[in-house]
Amino acid sequence: MKPALALLVLAVTLAGAGDAMAQDLAALEAELKLLEQKEAALEAGDLRSANELQVASNAFQQKLLASPAKGTPEWRAVAQRAVELGNRITAKQRAPGAEGAADSATRAGAAILDEVEMGLEVMKPADTAEANRLVALLNKAAETLGGASRGARSSDLFKASAARLKDLNARVRARHAEPVEAAPAGGSSADGLDLAIEPAGFASTELYYWKEFVAWYRDSLAGLRAGDLRRDPKTIEDKLARVPASERTAPAVAEARALIAKYRARRDVLLAEAAGRAADQRAKDQAEYEEVNRILGELQGYFDRDFTVKLEPPCDPASIRAWIGRLTEAEALRVKGEAMMARVKTEFPRYAEDPLVKRLTVFFAQSMRERMARDIEHSVGRIVDGPSSQNGLLRARLEHASRFLEPDAFNDQRRANDGWVNDAFQTITEGIEACEALRIFRTEYEKKEADPAVDALAASLRAALVREEGAAVAVYEKARMPAGLSSGPDFDAARAAVLAYGTPADVIARIVVSHGPVSYETRRSSTSDAGSDWIRIESWTERGRKMQATVAEKTNGDMRMVVYDLKFIEVGHPDSPRGRWFCSGRFETRRIKPENVMLD
Repeated sequence: MKPALALLVLAVTLAGAGDAMAQDLAALEAELKLLEQKEAALEAGDLRSANELQVASNAFQQKLLASPAKGTPEWRAVAQRAVELGNRITAKQRAPGAEGAADSATRAGAAILDEVEMGLEVMKPADTAEANRLVALLNKAAETLGGASRGARSSDLFKASAARLKDLNARVRARHAEPVEAAPAGGSSADGLDLAIEPAGFASTELYYWKEFVAWYRDSLAGLRAGDLRRDPKTIEDKLARVPASERTAPAVAEARALIAKYRARRDVLLAEAAGRAADQRAKDQAEYEEVNRILGELQGYFDRDFTVKLEPPCDPASIRAWIGRLTEAEALRVKGEAMMARVKTEFPRYAEDPLVKRLTVFFAQSMRERMARDIEHSVGRIVDGPSSQNGLLRARLEHASRFLEPDAFNDQRRANDGWVNDAFQTITEGIEACEALRIFRTEYEKKEADPAVDALAASLRAALVREEGAAVAVYEKARMPAGLSSGPDFDAARAAVLAYGTPADVIARIVVSHGPVSYETRRSSTSDAGSDWIRIESWTERGRKMQATVAEKTNGDMRMVVYDLKFIEVGHPDSPRGRWFCSGRFETRRIKPENVMLD
């Protein structure tokens, strides 16, 4: 009879184990089906959701490995589906648009942060062990993110992860510092879970299961009410499932199953609520991040280390009014930027220490104001640089133009020089423009009365310009060619030298030898770098004759007198042209009326 009894017990045990494996596989397949549904709804490029689903997929595969049905054909079919699920999630993580430049280190760091966030949601107050575990994960996430490539650091995922790293660290420490709420001492609680476990009785064979369950249940229930959702009832459920069939109907086992089912239901509700809070917090964090990023993106376009509103020529009225428009626009931007940065610090305090936020705050509140004031002084005022100072653009033009109001500024010799006269007229004209620019700036930008001294200076400059333009015309009317040689051997030599210089014959109206020829003798020298250690110095005597020819040439529609310096070297440097007349220099003087060219 004993062997038969043993076989019966073995058959009952195997039947119970088969039921347990079937139940375990059914639960795993149901969980896998839920994950597959989430993967089907997952969009390529939604990296955050993909990371969360990948974490869940990894956890599911760990459950598979711990399943009592491991190795059975049914288990292998479920395992194959789980592998395919993980591959599909990975493909969507790597799809185009999934954070663009984010690399594997960035994604791995973000996944660790997701794990920390999930742990934080179920962490109970003052749980030092869990706080240390989460902080260790944060350190690991920081180290992983530190391995991201230079390009990946500009991706949205890296920036968001860097912000989350700091935020999660603060939240973990704040959770650890919260006071622990006292759990009910015994009896029923409002959530329907019971701490007072008093079974009606149990057989000696049930003692082991019941005692183990009671210890686990009391500790887990207290933790559940304190916010600790980490204790999964699966292990104790598995043990209850392995109770021999002959004892499954015992009151203690039945009560234990009922209590553990009630505990699981309540835990699932709390987990769902925690997941919802985590999702809400992530959505809030993402919305906050996007708004701050939008503000910084809008303002950063104006942030420039070389920002300037300095006035640049020309300084005519249209240009001055355009410059005033730039000043007004820049001031409005500065006020807007300062207000927006104050809003970021007030509404989004976690970003107050962000390096870009700090730089922009200083730029709009201080640097931009100082640069605008500096550029205005450089344009219309006086530039003070330590112990020295100088006039800004418009004041400098006034000072230069004022010199031509002095009594000896103009004379007939200077009026006869067209280049000098043109430069003088240009300087006076710029001074008149500067006076008008100062008047416009003072009345239209500073909203003040015009400066009488500036208006008086403008009137004096206008009068001087009219007077000297008339005087220049009179000089032009009286211009004559100099008296000199117009024929003879020296004249022929001078003409040949002028033509040899490259002056076209068809532009020459008249040639006059206006000076010389005269003899001369002079000492000359030159230096050259003959090597890295010494310099070569040459000196020689140059002796010969020289003369000047004044030529009336038609240039750009004007008839102009041009002076040619001519030389005939008899003794000189070996490289000098000798034995012939040549041109050693040429310079233009003043215009002459065509009808006066033949007059001396």
